[in-house]
This record gives sequence, C-alpha cells and structure tokens, in this order.
Amino acid sequence: MLTDTQKEFYETQGYFITEDAVDPDMFEPLLEATRRVKQKVRAGEVDVFTHWMAPGEPWAIRGLFAPEMGEPIFAEYLMSDPVMGYVEPFLGSELQLGGVVIFTNTYHEDTSIGWHRDFGKNPRDGSPEVEMEILNRPMTRLKWHLALVNDACLRLVPGSNCRYRTEFERECLLNGREDEIPGQKVIDLKVGQTCFWNGHT
Repeated sequence: MLTDTQKEFYETQGYFITEDAVDPDMFEPLLEATRRVKQKVRAGEVDVFTHWMAPGEPWAIRGLFAPEMGEPIFAEYLMSDPVMGYVEPFLGSELQLGGVVIFTNTYHEDTSIGWHRDFGKNPRDGSPEVEMEILNRPMTRLKWHLALVNDACLRLVPGSNCRYRTEFERECLLNGREDEIPGQKVIDLKVGQTCFWNGHT
C-alpha cells in the first residue's frame, strides 16, 4: 500500500522502490509464465508484438494478454490487490488497462534504448516553457518495473521529472543517448522488488 513518504519521493525524485507490490503466491507463477512465453517466442510458436534484436533474440515481448499466449497470470497480476494498492492512489479507480512487457536479455546482442523522456507524441526538444507545461500536466499513467530476477537495467536522473533539462542532458537526449549523465542513478532491483518511476526522469 502506498505511503505518504513513497508518494512524496515519487513526486520529487521521480521514483520509489517497494517490496510488497506483488503477491508472494503470484511471484513464482509469474516467473514460470515468463519463461514459457520467452521460450514460445524464441521458438517462433507465437509472436503477437515483439521487439527483436535479431532472429531468435527478442528483447521486449508484448501482447501478453492475448489468448494465444495462454498465460492469464499477467492480467491477474495487473489487477491484483498489491498492484492496485499503488495504482489507485495515483490514478483513482477509473482505470484504463495498460500494457505489460517482458524485457529480456538477448543471447548475443547488447540492448539499450538510451536516454529519453517518455513524451509520446509531444515535442521532444521544446523550449523551457513547452517542456515544463508537459512535465506539469496531471498524471494519467503509472509505470513500474517488477524484477523477476536481479535487475540493474534501469537508469534515471532523480528529480529531473520536475525541471527542464540541462544543456548536457539535452545533448545526451538528442545526440549521445549512451553518454554518462551527471547525477544519474542505476536502479539496482533485487528479485521481487518493484520500482515505480516517472517516465519523464
């Protein structure tokens, strides 16, 4: 259940980590279902919407609710009480179903989407006034990562969700997406931890 401290940290730093956003009885079934889906997709048995690095090397598997996946546990997880205990305080009870993605290690290729702000179709290099208007819009979605294995893949710049980019950050976002940004933090999740994070960080 979301605490005032977690919500304040999310608003000021752009993220928080928690231990209780997945039902303990659901964790192993989720892990097993994930491994089955990865095996099916890698074998070419099913592919609803997959991002590939190379043939046989998926790095982001979508379409997990589709009946051909045969894994209802993903929808059960998304609507479970531990998840709703965090989602509803942010978004209320009138919810639109979101997406669930398996991010997975590829066999032979490094994967990275680099530094970005999840602005959708909004301007990605706007003036300070344009960008701050986007950053200050009411929240309509909530993002999180559940670590099914130890996972240190997420990097963010704490507090950058509240301000316009620095000149160095602008250069990274536009031209050097793999550069090291001052103040960046690696979110080192352990098995079973969840990081709720703002896509604007």
